[in-house]
Amino acid sequence: MIRSDIRKMRGTEFFNVEEKRVNHIASEQKRRLNIKLAYAELNSLLPESYSVHIDQANSEVNILSAVSAFIHDQHENQKKLLREINEKAGKLGKKY
Repeated sequence: MIRSDIRKMRGTEFFNVEEKRVNHIASEQKRRLNIKLAYAELNSLLPESYSVHIDQANSEVNILSAVSAFIHDQHENQKKLLREINEKAGKLGKKY
């Protein structure tokens, strides 16, 4: 038995150089598409006031900046609301 016959029997047929190149290109395109879709989904979760137009240059950086700003603003809002709750609860003799 020759080596290629053994590989075929095991199901481990190896790619030649051109097949490796084509496979690598296809894998890279799929990876980039998945990243693009993930950023688009992340952007779609943002309120309109924070949303980024996808066609902008460096849109991935812009989306991450917008998400960061949104999370920061939400955190600040939460702290403000907790202060208000504690102030009002303090008047009632309670603390949250």
